[in-house]
Amino acid sequence: MVTLTLDELTLPAPGFPDRLLRSVPTAPSSTRRRMPALSREPDGLTERTPPRLDRFVLGRRLGVGATSEVFEARDLDTGRRCALKLQRTGKGVSDLAGTILDNERRILQNLVHPNVVNLLDSGMLADGRRWLSLALLEGGDLSGVLATIARSDPDALAAWSLHRRLRLFVDLCSAVEHLHGLGMVHRDLKPRNILLD
Repeated sequence: MVTLTLDELTLPAPGFPDRLLRSVPTAPSSTRRRMPALSREPDGLTERTPPRLDRFVLGRRLGVGATSEVFEARDLDTGRRCALKLQRTGKGVSDLAGTILDNERRILQNLVHPNVVNLLDSGMLADGRRWLSLALLEGGDLSGVLATIARSDPDALAAWSLHRRLRLFVDLCSAVEHLHGLGMVHRDLKPRNILLD
């Protein structure tokens, strides 16, 4: 299955019928800045990563961006594994980081599509940082698949037949069409933001 992440999303234009997103606040256009999408880091905990944060036990860091970082985690309340997206703070982090993460939460809580990442829960830590608990997808991203196919790796070619690649493309188009139907545009659609499960 292919799943889109929503790190870069443009909300509906003013006046667009936003029946699902009426309460989504947006920053004034003079303060909007393009935030880079998450970049992947090597597996493993970093020295500054606490092993436990509120009700989550953190595992490896999956990515870090301008406004948030994502960890593999276990939710102690539910017992399930998830991808925990945490608001970043500190020097060099935008003052809009919390607003951006809150906007993503508002969008995801009303967005249901089999090929868009699922929001499991959200909240705020005692220190004021926002967090999102998202479905954990462990199949890697599309860029890795494309790289192995480009190298003519026999195992990849066998695993990713033309039919399977076309099915993935149709699923991806379905997710993008759904977003567009809601007046949203994914501004960072690229293989690294297309996760496989």
